[in-house]
Amino acid sequence: MNQNSHTTPPGYPPDSYGFPGSLDFQEENQINWRKYFFLFLGNWYWFLITLGIALSVAFLKVRYTIPQYQATAKLIIEQEESSQDMINQLRAVRYWIRQADLANETAKLTSFATIKRAVDSLEQDIFWTAHGRIRVRPLFEGQRFRIAVLSDTVDWFKNQEWYIDYIDQTKYRLYKEESIDTILPLGIAVDIKGWKFATTLVRESGHLTYSFIVNDPVVLSRRYKGKLSVEYDEETGSTITLRSIGPVGEREVEFLNTLSQIYILSELERKQTIADNTFTFIDDQIVIILDSLKRAESQLLTFRLSNNVINLSREGEMAYERLKSFTEQRTSLELMADYYKYLISYIEQRNDPQTIIAPTLVDERDQLLIAAVKDLQELYKERESLELSVNQNNPGIERINERISSARIRIVEIVNGLIENNRLTLEQIKTEEEGILYQLSNLPVNEQQLLNIKRKYDLYNQFYTFLLQKRAEAGIQKASTITNVRILDQARNDHLVGVGSNKRMITLVSILLGLLFPVVILLLRNLLDNRIREREDITNHTNIPILGVIGHSLKGGSLKADENLNSPFIESLRRIRTNLHFMLRQENQNVIMVTSGVSREGKTFTATNLAIIQALNNKKVLLIDCDLRKPSLHKIFQTKNTDGLSTFLIREKTFQDCVIKTYIPNLELLPSGPIPPNPAELLDTREMKDLILKLKDKYDYIILDTPPVAIVSDSLTLADYSDITLYVVRQNYSRKDVINIANQMSSEKKLQNLGLLINDIKASRTLGYNYYYGYNKGYNYGYYNYSNYYTKEADS
Repeated sequence: MNQNSHTTPPGYPPDSYGFPGSLDFQEENQINWRKYFFLFLGNWYWFLITLGIALSVAFLKVRYTIPQYQATAKLIIEQEESSQDMINQLRAVRYWIRQADLANETAKLTSFATIKRAVDSLEQDIFWTAHGRIRVRPLFEGQRFRIAVLSDTVDWFKNQEWYIDYIDQTKYRLYKEESIDTILPLGIAVDIKGWKFATTLVRESGHLTYSFIVNDPVVLSRRYKGKLSVEYDEETGSTITLRSIGPVGEREVEFLNTLSQIYILSELERKQTIADNTFTFIDDQIVIILDSLKRAESQLLTFRLSNNVINLSREGEMAYERLKSFTEQRTSLELMADYYKYLISYIEQRNDPQTIIAPTLVDERDQLLIAAVKDLQELYKERESLELSVNQNNPGIERINERISSARIRIVEIVNGLIENNRLTLEQIKTEEEGILYQLSNLPVNEQQLLNIKRKYDLYNQFYTFLLQKRAEAGIQKASTITNVRILDQARNDHLVGVGSNKRMITLVSILLGLLFPVVILLLRNLLDNRIREREDITNHTNIPILGVIGHSLKGGSLKADENLNSPFIESLRRIRTNLHFMLRQENQNVIMVTSGVSREGKTFTATNLAIIQALNNKKVLLIDCDLRKPSLHKIFQTKNTDGLSTFLIREKTFQDCVIKTYIPNLELLPSGPIPPNPAELLDTREMKDLILKLKDKYDYIILDTPPVAIVSDSLTLADYSDITLYVVRQNYSRKDVINIANQMSSEKKLQNLGLLINDIKASRTLGYNYYYGYNKGYNYGYYNYSNYYTKEADS
């Protein structure tokens, strides 16, 4: 043993005698891994039970849980050609714009409008489920029955689970709880409260019971929207991944593919509508200008024929060229003025700017107007999605309406500003034209008239040619309209991934939980256990030395003449007797008080057997029952209790009248006598003190069996007469609080030479070795089999 691990107080035996005697707690914070190992090993059956339960639950979950499947599709967003703005060519700006575009595309894909249109295209209005004896299995379509809907589904029939039981080849049972339960014919149209349908038998074999749900498209769209997952790749900035999870993988595959196609089709339709609107606008302008052009052409021809003027003079030609330049500018400005009027009228009179003609038709330089129109289009898309999923009074609808109103006002303000700028430019051109016309006033009258007619004709002709060019460009653009989104990977049935039903993972988690649960319970029970179970429960909480341990007695009560003197129980008493010899080495130190914290810890049992073992060592011993409240020694030795300590203290009897010789040689007993009304006052008398002093010379040892110190104060009175106090604690019974009581008594010097005795030590299979010897370190009988000597002790 390490001599530095603890110190031994003066007058106490060294560690080799089997008790610690330590004054420090260096081992208090160390974890006793051996203890916990054997704790778990000793409770192996709990691990077996919880592991069996966990695996059974895992089996039932895997067997009867409806599996979920994940379908995946991938789209690629190709970058459209844009203006070569130097700022847009910066890498950071391009990346930011790209991420914003992907976020917008993601919002479009997850919009309720897009999902609702995809659901309508799927025609998945009826979901089937097959019912077995225990397990249910959702189906992609009806395997045994098929329903043909002959009228619009009434609202009361939707979103409810209806059951069909197969009866025979001609009829079936349709029911739902208590609302409907009827027998219907197969293959014949029926009408149930306004809903007409016909149920046909697809095949003979199958489950006996099926159920179906007639889905409301709006409710089904919300369901798909809730489970749709859309992610875009931030690294490449060009791909979008769609995922959907459900119990029927084929249904999720069909939904994702349809959603992808509807999304691409919506973009194409929007661009086609914009192109159609552009055609309409240009055609309207052509109709107006063509009539004016024809009149100008006829007037020019008539003038030339009637006045015989074919060409202009050189001076007239030069003036005409200058006027032609201004005419071109005026043509462009007048077209822009018409577009601005169209734009304001379109915005004020229509609530759908999705198909508005882009400002790039007339002027690509006005980026502010282009951005404002695009923002308004996105706001209308967002409102359309919200209107299909929430009520009109929803705060989100109100907020987006306010944003739309602000965006429309902003566009009108921008257009009004552009109209004003256009008007000022036209006035400036008109001023310039008037100056040229003034210079031409010196030309001959015929030439002036020809110049005006020709200028008007060229104006209309140039405008007409410009419109024809724009119409041709619009036609080319419409014919070549494609979307910048295409499907990179379609969702496929052979690429479905099972989620939430990983058998290996569920089994592993079940095993871990099955092993962890008893570990936690045992650790909590051990942590919350307030009873003394092991040696560390004492040594970690006190400096009081342990004088020895007492094993579990086969006989109970006291030693008998036929007791096996080589049993571990007898050896434990001998060991305590030896330790007491070391502590009572001074002359005339022979009074031993035995007490405990509370009752039933074995103080009377200890005092009795300690007195007997001393007497067997040829020592003259007197055992006094000082428990005047609850005496029990007379019962152990089977004697009368009519006379004893109480009758002696009140001077009714002499000591010789009260003392009793027992069947053990050299052992005499002084019973308690009749129970007095004032035990504490009776023990705290001069007679008691004189009795102890007189008996110290007559006997080798005087052993006092006293009441528990935590209950009454009698023991504290007798402590003044004692040379050593043995404080008994009982394994698996005494609470750890009794150690605190002993610590307090020791620190306050109320108990003399206090030492601990551990009572009722049992062989512990939990710890894998005999805990009797765990307490008695250093003392070993080898492999002597003493397990048959343990039984219950007396409860005294």
